[in-house]
Amino acid sequence: MKPIHVKPTGVKPKRLLVFSQTFVPDPASVGQHMADVAVEMARRGFSVRVYCSARGYDDPSVIYPAQENLHGVDVRRIPFASFGKKSILTRILGTFSFMTQVFLRGLFAPADGIFFSTSPPLIGIVACFIGLVRRIPVAYWAMDLNPDQLIAMHKIKPRSFAARAFGNGE
Repeated sequence: MKPIHVKPTGVKPKRLLVFSQTFVPDPASVGQHMADVAVEMARRGFSVRVYCSARGYDDPSVIYPAQENLHGVDVRRIPFASFGKKSILTRILGTFSFMTQVFLRGLFAPADGIFFSTSPPLIGIVACFIGLVRRIPVAYWAMDLNPDQLIAMHKIKPRSFAARAFGNGE
């Protein structure tokens, strides 16, 4: 009997989830950088889904489409995930709401890995928990680490562990 050779019809792309409260077209810097990564990963053959806020970070009156495809990236914008930066309370509410919604979606969305950054600052807790439960890798891009500002505000000392670890110690 002759062996049957089957040519693969296609390889299933790896699925990457991206968690970022801001994303293009929002002008916030972190969202712009996350978009660069998401688009590049899609260009490299990954299936990329982004969960971000449906409202502008600086101006919550700006509302973006709930779902769209940007350069091969599946963008899903979450309602009630940003209420602006006018007060600490609105930031906390927006962060908590975003993290809760991402948690619920991230537990069930198709994924082989998770990528996140510093927007919102505590999203890593959600991402790591989802990664642990689903047994998928999680990658963190550390942005907005500014120990030099903390030194200038006298919140940490120039020779402290944090200042030295991030390269700003004397």
